[in-house]
Amino acid sequence: MKNKIHILLLLIILALGAYFRIYNLGYSDFQGDEVSAQNYLFDERGFWEFLLSRTIGPGQYVVSKAMNNMFLHSQRPEMYQRAPFAFAGVITILAIYLATIRLGNKKIALVSTGFVALSGLLIAFSRITQYQSFVMFFAISAIYCAYRYLSSNNTSYLIGLSIISAVSLLFHYDSLSFILPIVLLLITKRRVKGTLTYGVIGVAITSIFYIPFIQAPGIRRTFNYLMKERIASTFTFDSIFYSVKLLSLYHSKELLILMGLGLIILFVNFFKKGSIVEKFIIGNLAVLILLRFINQQTNTLLTYLSAILIGVYILLTLKESAKSTQISAYTLIKVWFLVSLGTYGLFVIMPLTHIYNFLIPFFVLIAWELNHLLEKRKIATLSILLVIFISTISFNYESFLDTDPEYPWDHKKYIFGKMPTLIADNNKVKGVFGFPYHRNWREIRFSIDQMDTLTSYVSNEKYRLAKYYMKPHKWDETIPRYYVHVDNPQSLANAPMPENATLVSAGDGYEIYEMDWSSLNQ
Repeated sequence: MKNKIHILLLLIILALGAYFRIYNLGYSDFQGDEVSAQNYLFDERGFWEFLLSRTIGPGQYVVSKAMNNMFLHSQRPEMYQRAPFAFAGVITILAIYLATIRLGNKKIALVSTGFVALSGLLIAFSRITQYQSFVMFFAISAIYCAYRYLSSNNTSYLIGLSIISAVSLLFHYDSLSFILPIVLLLITKRRVKGTLTYGVIGVAITSIFYIPFIQAPGIRRTFNYLMKERIASTFTFDSIFYSVKLLSLYHSKELLILMGLGLIILFVNFFKKGSIVEKFIIGNLAVLILLRFINQQTNTLLTYLSAILIGVYILLTLKESAKSTQISAYTLIKVWFLVSLGTYGLFVIMPLTHIYNFLIPFFVLIAWELNHLLEKRKIATLSILLVIFISTISFNYESFLDTDPEYPWDHKKYIFGKMPTLIADNNKVKGVFGFPYHRNWREIRFSIDQMDTLTSYVSNEKYRLAKYYMKPHKWDETIPRYYVHVDNPQSLANAPMPENATLVSAGDGYEIYEMDWSSLNQ
């Protein structure tokens, strides 16, 4: 009976996770980063030269180009473009279940899968044309292969691990968030041959792209981007405060509370089980995290201190792991979480949506702790999980599926109260994506085509978004012929209407104005 209930719950979770990722996938117009993933359409160079000029690996561009080769001129290419990334998001849900049922047990697997399936941030990644869903799938697969290799010394898992890691690195450098923990554990467990094999296979696969890449201008742009905008940024908000702010836009209050309590429980357990030195580190780290959250503003001293503390704690965790001949699944997930959290939560000044890198191991660790609570307080724990389950379903429906109105902050409610109003209160959050957005940009382009064969325009919408639909018309902020005003733009810009503008066309969600520049000639 218990097994049947387990299977039923799993099927419900998988179905909901797939539903939120796939339903109405072609509704939204392409959003900023989705256009960036198709910039080869606007580049006169060959595709290979284009890839070498990017700041990330070629994976998402290759997938995107393959889909455009087949569906670029279809009625809704948005749906086809997003389909592979949505599929990667769906199989990520299945992968987390298959991995955690072997790393932990059925309860841990079911709860972990529920969190991953219903996390709004992870759903949003599955609804856009960008690399994250693939990296998440590769991460889970690699961690599982690493565990099986470290616990059995089976070289088949090592080879699989090497290939998966290399392919993932061809999508994005975020893959280092799970590659580095794996390398550290391979070294810790004295798998010299395994470490060398892992490195040789990985280098052999990735060098196909990265050797030409380091000789191209793209590597310098990448380095400058990472150092100036991510690590040494003048970004105002502290990464911890901002991460909580961003997560609150994608998750219900109930799930956020559970995540906060989960982090506290993890730190308490790390503290209780640690040595005197580890207790000192965890205690001070908790204080620094709290100070950074309260302070809100970026503080370089606090940033580096917290990063150093978690780095030392990771080394102590590895040292403790080295004493055992067997690998602990919990330790593997813990190191994965700590490395990812240390990088994207504590060190990188402007992590934005890259916090997804520590979200999956975090969910697994919370599920591990909830498993202990299920053994002691079954009814209470199940009640909490039921509330979270209902809360996230309602919240995600309003966020991603309900399109009237579209944005979750637009005076919307879910079953337990108001949706987040961070945007509505003019408290803007960078990294907003994946929410429903349809402004008839093809219709806008057609209307302008009827008036001018080739002309100039400007809009209150993001340039990157508009350029995809408006080519070959040129964006011109100086003396544009037309001004395109869209309602509730993704740019979040409520720009004032130009005084020298005359309405010439309008439709559902937009108005087109013709600009009068005759006064400039007087």
